[in-house]
Amino acid sequence: MIAAQARREMGRPDLSQSYAEALLARKPGDEGAQRLLEQLFLERRPLTTIEAWHARRSDDLAISTLLLSHELTFNNGLTKFGPQGRIMHFEGGDFPTVDIYSIGLAGRHRFDDFLEFKSSFFLNLEDESDDQDVTFTHETTFSLIPSDALRLDINLARRYPDENSRSIVNDVFADDFEFAVDYTPDNAFRVSGRGIYSHYSDGNERLWGQAEIAKRLSADPYLWIGARYTAFDFAKVLDNGYWNPDRYQALEASIQLYGTLAERWTYDLQGAAGYGWSEPGTGGFVSYASARLAYEFAPQASFALYANHTLSYARSSDNDAFAPAQDDEPWSRFAVGAQLRLRW
Repeated sequence: MIAAQARREMGRPDLSQSYAEALLARKPGDEGAQRLLEQLFLERRPLTTIEAWHARRSDDLAISTLLLSHELTFNNGLTKFGPQGRIMHFEGGDFPTVDIYSIGLAGRHRFDDFLEFKSSFFLNLEDESDDQDVTFTHETTFSLIPSDALRLDINLARRYPDENSRSIVNDVFADDFEFAVDYTPDNAFRVSGRGIYSHYSDGNERLWGQAEIAKRLSADPYLWIGARYTAFDFAKVLDNGYWNPDRYQALEASIQLYGTLAERWTYDLQGAAGYGWSEPGTGGFVSYASARLAYEFAPQASFALYANHTLSYARSSDNDAFAPAQDDEPWSRFAVGAQLRLRW
C-alpha cells in the first residue's frame, strides 16, 4: 500500500514520509513502511558524484570528460541544489585542440503534485590554441504533471551544437526550445513525443522531432521492446563544425533489458537499430548499443562502468565536410566511462 501511495505521488518524498509515518503509527514495526523511511532519509543525505568518460569518433576526434558534482537536499526532499565542475578535452585528426573548464550549479524543486522545476548551468572557460573565451551554457526544465499517467515538459537550453571542437572555435551556440509529452497509462506501456526548435548563433535554424512507443514484456528481468521515429530539418546547410545536413529521418526498433545480476550487482543493456536517410548524403543502417554494470558497496556508495557505440551509414565520410579524403565509410562513435556515487 505504502509503495503504491508513493508511486502515485510522482516524486513527493514529503508526502511519502507522511504516509509511512502514519502507517507505522497504526502498525508499529511494518517492514514496508520502515524500508521506505530508510530509503527517503538516505536520499536526503548529501550526494557526491564523480564521473569520467572518454569517446572516440571515426573522424579521429577524441573527447575526454571529467565531471564532479555535490548535491544537498532540503525541504523534506523537495529541493535539491549543489555545485558542479567539468573539464573537457577535444583532440585528434584535423580538429583543433580545445580544453573547456567549467563551473556551475544544478538544482531542482518540486512545488506540489503538479509542478517541478529543474536547472543546470555552467560558466565555461574555452582554452583554444590562440584564444580564450568565457561562455555560458544551461538547461532548464519546467514539468507539468497533471496525473500519474501524463507528464509535460518545457525545456530551454543554450548548448554547444555538437561535441565538435570546430564549432567551438567558430563560436557557434544553439538555443533550444523543447516541448515533450510522456504518457504512461500503466507500468508496462509508454508513449512519448518531443519536438525541439533550435536557433543557432550562425543564423541557422533546426526543427527536430521524435516519437517513441515501448511495451514491457517481462518484469524479472525487465524487458522492453519498442520503436521510434526521428526527423529533423535545417534551414541552411553550412560548414561550421556541427553535423548539418538539410534533413534527416530514421526509423528504429529498440530493446532494453535490465535487472539484478547478482547480490549488489545490477545491469542495464539497451539497443536500437533501423534505417536512416540523410540529405545531402545517403541512406543506410543506423544503430545504437549501450551497456551499464553497477555495484553497490553499501547503501551510501555505488560504482558503475558503462560503454556505448553509435553507427550511422546515413552519416558517412563521403558526405562529411571534415573527412573529404577518406573512403566512404559509416560514421561511428565509441565511448567508455565510470561513475562513483557517495552519500555522506
